[in-house]
Amino acid sequence: SSRGSTPSLTGSSHSVAVSSMREAGERLGATLVFCWGRARRGQLGQGDMLVRPSPSLLPLPPLTTITRVAAGARHALALTACGEVWGWGDNSKGQLGQGMAALLHPALVSLPKGETARDISCSSQASLVVMGSGRFLLLGSPGTASSGARLQVLAPPLDPGLTPIS
Repeated sequence: SSRGSTPSLTGSSHSVAVSSMREAGERLGATLVFCWGRARRGQLGQGDMLVRPSPSLLPLPPLTTITRVAAGARHALALTACGEVWGWGDNSKGQLGQGMAALLHPALVSLPKGETARDISCSSQASLVVMGSGRFLLLGSPGTASSGARLQVLAPPLDPGLTPIS
């Protein structure tokens, strides 16, 4: 009896097409970022400060492939496959770089000339970008005692026991 059984696909070209479509869908699904919750400082990236109890798609340019997302207390970063960093939300301590006190839409974080990002991290009021050169870009105020915004490019610590990443 075929009742209750899963239908099977026959024909190699059909199964390849279905497999290809599934893989494309998985890649597409992996690039979408959804945000929800409170947005007092625009940390949902929706262009406003409204509470959103349901997931809302983050508006990013078409064909932007997100590989990593990091969140601070009221700001967030997204890393793209091509080494760009997008940021949105609270920027009162400069944790998203230069500009307004709050970014209601995702905006590109300015990296030093010739650099791309390979990793990101956020603390409460600061952001850290690991750049392709191995240097770090520190944005914002990592400590509560500091009231001013900061932007620092730091070299990695020298450790003779570590081998360089090629």
